[in-house]
Amino acid sequence: MFSSSRSWHWEYNIGIAPFSINDHFSFPFSLNTFTRGKLHHFEIDLRNVLYFTKFHPYNGGMKKDYNMQLFLNPSLCYRLQGATGLILKTGFGPQFLIDPPSDNVARVKTRFLKPVAFITFGYQI
Repeated sequence: MFSSSRSWHWEYNIGIAPFSINDHFSFPFSLNTFTRGKLHHFEIDLRNVLYFTKFHPYNGGMKKDYNMQLFLNPSLCYRLQGATGLILKTGFGPQFLIDPPSDNVARVKTRFLKPVAFITFGYQI
């Protein structure tokens, strides 16, 4: 959490997911804000994943360089969280894939993917 006001908390998360660092890996990151309160919270999330793959289709063959894709998932959420203890978060939202071709990043393709619904559990000390 990086900021708090009278009405909202703001936080961000950054990570790395090395599936096989030589072939493909991703950088998940998110920015979210949720209401202040004792137990029940409304939350707005913007989750993103930068995904890099080394081998990808190119003009009928395979090309060996790093191709980048960006997955965006804005979500509306409900968060159950007290001062300490269990955290329960559930939400839903659309998902988009932004895929610039590696040979011409100016020709960005954006596709709508299936909507996402999720449930997350955690524990705060």
